[in-house]
Amino acid sequence: MSYAIFLCETVTEDMLAPLDGNITSWKRELLGNDTATVELAPGALTMANRDLMRLNTTPWRTTLVIEWQNPHDAIGVPVFAGPITTRAFDGQTVTLNAAGFRSLLDRRKIINWVPPYATQSQRWTGMSLGSICVSMLTFVVGNTLPIIYPTIETDTDPTHVKTYNGFNLKTVGSALIDFSGLINGPEHDFTPVWSDGNRSQINWLMRIGTTEQPLLITPSPVAFDATQPGSPVKKLTHLEDASQMATRQWGNGAGSDVDTLMSTASDDTLVNADWPDLEQQKDYKDITVQSTLDAAVAGDLALAQNPIIQFGLEVDGSQPPLAGTYTLGQLCTVNVREHIWVPDSPPGGYTMRIITLSGDASTTVKLSMQGSTTHGRPVNIRNHMWVPDSSTGRYIMT
Repeated sequence: MSYAIFLCETVTEDMLAPLDGNITSWKRELLGNDTATVELAPGALTMANRDLMRLNTTPWRTTLVIEWQNPHDAIGVPVFAGPITTRAFDGQTVTLNAAGFRSLLDRRKIINWVPPYATQSQRWTGMSLGSICVSMLTFVVGNTLPIIYPTIETDTDPTHVKTYNGFNLKTVGSALIDFSGLINGPEHDFTPVWSDGNRSQINWLMRIGTTEQPLLITPSPVAFDATQPGSPVKKLTHLEDASQMATRQWGNGAGSDVDTLMSTASDDTLVNADWPDLEQQKDYKDITVQSTLDAAVAGDLALAQNPIIQFGLEVDGSQPPLAGTYTLGQLCTVNVREHIWVPDSPPGGYTMRIITLSGDASTTVKLSMQGSTTHGRPVNIRNHMWVPDSSTGRYIMT
């Protein structure tokens, strides 16, 4: 069980060549920025292959793919894929740094390239929030990148409408993140997958939350037991971050001075229980409609109602559950007993979701999981094939 490295064209995603290299690090993050760093192996670069190596590692034109290979599988599972952004020669070897697929979307604007630019607008309605994201991405990117798009989910909800003005030059990457921050806003991810069993191309499977389930919850949970001898869990960490909690949220929209569009939302539940007043503010200078700003601010407040509780696991990816068999958003159960800081888990373990995955050249995979909140919001589970319904609207870790 090991990793393999490949180079593909970013636009066509055709396979260019395998790469003889050493993995320094790779990381994937839900709603975050994926990164990877590899070094060419000693002897991989020669005068004879210099020009071809430079061509095959051209920044942005070339995508770096890191694949985890499990035994008995014909091909492995891509754990990272994204365009090379920098390459450096230090006198001995070449280091390649790659960003995730999101880096491409952060370079694309929601605007028609045909003038006039400032007066144009793009508007979507008549579909779910997730499908607005899909339609928006289709408008901007289309088939110029190898994205596998999900099916459009239509609806008649009058609040499901979004307009982008040309003068704001909004990037599609930041717009997708904004949608995920709304109340019941859809999460999204771009999962790298091979197009076939021959590794002909690397594609990005767009996963997007639906009206029924806005979170990217996978159907089958994986279990990690931190109590058993010989467990693949090598290390357990715990973080409770309340730095972004708020009891009142403010938001500024378009305009200036006294003409600035403003909104606020508050919840006195914590204040009435002897918490101090906590105020936060976020700017939305591209929002010109009051109801849109109100929804964004209400979503921000909902995200700030609870501390973020995060578990960190270091596991041996060569032992079940094998690396490559779990992904971002995956439901997990973690069994904890007699830990010096973390209370014992309830029967069946703590229920959480994978937020980040990272690793290096070893078989150790690092997972970050969030339990009572996911990026600050409660995990609501209903009618799951394995996990019981959350009794109070969310799972609470105590």
